[in-house]
Amino acid sequence: MVDVGVVDDVLNWIKAVWDNINVTNWFNKIGITSPEAIRVITFFIVAFVIGFLFKKYFKFALGCVVVISVLFFVLQSKNILTVDWVAFKEFFGVDPTQAEVGNFYNMSYLWIKTNLVAFVSACIGFLLGYKLG
Repeated sequence: MVDVGVVDDVLNWIKAVWDNINVTNWFNKIGITSPEAIRVITFFIVAFVIGFLFKKYFKFALGCVVVISVLFFVLQSKNILTVDWVAFKEFFGVDPTQAEVGNFYNMSYLWIKTNLVAFVSACIGFLLGYKLG
């Protein structure tokens, strides 16, 4: 059995450390509000899980992507499946009249520039998840 006194000591120690960290002051120094902090932490956690699963199941996921891609192109070449690429691009918020690659890179650069803290958090989360996976 676990001694209740030891558990209380550990919980009190964690509470004391948490109180000394003062996360609110740290976020204020960086200039992050509470909703932004939640968003950054969410990006970190999601990227961590993706990195962890990426390392564990990369071969399986790559095999699934290859099989689905081949199946997709075979069905499209036989006219069994038709894709409305204009509607597909509009669904994902991409202007269908602009060049695909250049527009994608510009949109990505602008998103990273506006959400730099969330991007860095996601990168760190992915790398830690990959390392621990």
